[in-house]
Amino acid sequence: MPAANMDSHEVTTRLHVDELILDYLLWFCTSSLLKERQLRLDDHVAKQEWTDAAKSADMGMRLVNSFTQTFKRLHPNAILPDSIALRQRICRFATVLLRRLDATSPTFTRVSQSGARTRAWLSRKRASNVIEDLTSSSSPSSNVPIAFEFSQTPFAPSNLRRNTEEMHRQMGFSGLPAAQRIYWGNISLREGLNEFMILSSWTCAFNDEVSTLWMETATNYMVQGVLEAYRCEGAKGIDALNECFSWGPTVGGDGLDDDETVVNEMFGGDGGSVGILFEKMKTEALLEVLPPDSTPLETHLDRLAEKHTWAVFEETLVSGYLTAVISAQPSPVLLQLESGKLNGFEDKDISTLLANAGVLVR
Repeated sequence: MPAANMDSHEVTTRLHVDELILDYLLWFCTSSLLKERQLRLDDHVAKQEWTDAAKSADMGMRLVNSFTQTFKRLHPNAILPDSIALRQRICRFATVLLRRLDATSPTFTRVSQSGARTRAWLSRKRASNVIEDLTSSSSPSSNVPIAFEFSQTPFAPSNLRRNTEEMHRQMGFSGLPAAQRIYWGNISLREGLNEFMILSSWTCAFNDEVSTLWMETATNYMVQGVLEAYRCEGAKGIDALNECFSWGPTVGGDGLDDDETVVNEMFGGDGGSVGILFEKMKTEALLEVLPPDSTPLETHLDRLAEKHTWAVFEETLVSGYLTAVISAQPSPVLLQLESGKLNGFEDKDISTLLANAGVLVR
């Protein structure tokens, strides 16, 4: 029944039920992706078991994609409860990280906003690039390479293909038939870094804690973003480096959107000491990315990729950070939907709602 033909009680009930369904589907999608990843990387798992898990993960992404659009159409002015909005952030980050697509977007992709955000951040820092910001810091290195090192980009297409294949191999995707890699997008790690920071600021707001381990994970993410951008995507110039390392506390926050404001507040925690330590660790990571004198950028990044492998980073990020964030969330109310039941509602109503979500009703 269209919302316009419902009384206020019916509209409220429909919204509440749809929120519960969305919450469940977001949880199901994320859980299925993590299970599929675990089986994909396990050499001892039977092929059929992995195939079933892959189908479940793909179905989870389709359901989230479909029902998110249905939810917005039925409830265009609804504001999600914080718990569901957080689970949506978790799902979005998981799909971007593990499949390079956004299951919450109608097109499974997104328009990049990293460039605009980076320019605004650098403007607040009064720097044209992150290397310039580094050299103007309180404790700069005595031998900081200058930005023209990145004029050596982009690298040869054959090298980009080789590096991409190696990254897919470390993710466990290289040996899969093309038909089983349908749900693989082209969202960059730089966009994923944006989601990581926003999600982290949300969990920090709930838990009021930013650990040294988190800072290490964040700076490692920046390094991986640089490696992917230049070694796999063929980034040209210094923009990709700027996008990856333009994070940290800034002053003069006029014009910040809500997400950026919360991220900035996260770095301002503990009387500003969080931001100070983060800047120190970020500086160390940035100096590691910049090539030493007389070493070509591509050679240096290849060596860095051997030192900081994607496989180790992904395992740390997923099994450490992401698992901890997910474990801190309560289970969805509608886990009982797996049996097609929902206490307090008629079977007919549940069947209709499941059909709206794209679930096959038996």
